[in-house]
Amino acid sequence: MSSGLSGGPDTACDPRQVRARRRRRRIPWGIYLALVPALGLLGFFGYYPGISGLIHSLTNWEPGFSSPFVGLANYRAMWHDSLWWEAFVHIGIIFAVAVTAMCSFNNYACAQIGRHGGQAAARTGSRS
Repeated sequence: MSSGLSGGPDTACDPRQVRARRRRRRIPWGIYLALVPALGLLGFFGYYPGISGLIHSLTNWEPGFSSPFVGLANYRAMWHDSLWWEAFVHIGIIFAVAVTAMCSFNNYACAQIGRHGGQAAARTGSRS
């Protein structure tokens, strides 16, 4: 019996080749161990604050006291608070101005590099 692609004997189920393929795919456990500090820092600084904030937003949280669960009551109160909406509008304006300024600067820089054919960037390096 022969396989359709190679023309040689069908060795797809040969136990020796299956073991050889598994041996080649093994990744040393030390590589996974090296990921532990990075994943720990990511979890602590990246995910823990968000999860903690979500949990605290669903309670009537006061440090050092019991924190009864209030559900979405804090969000309902925020929705009807005019000061929150005023802050939301101000943050939106700041965001729009900042994004516009950053895009304008980047567009200007790209136009200058394109106008000079990239030679301006090359001139800033050290001269020999």
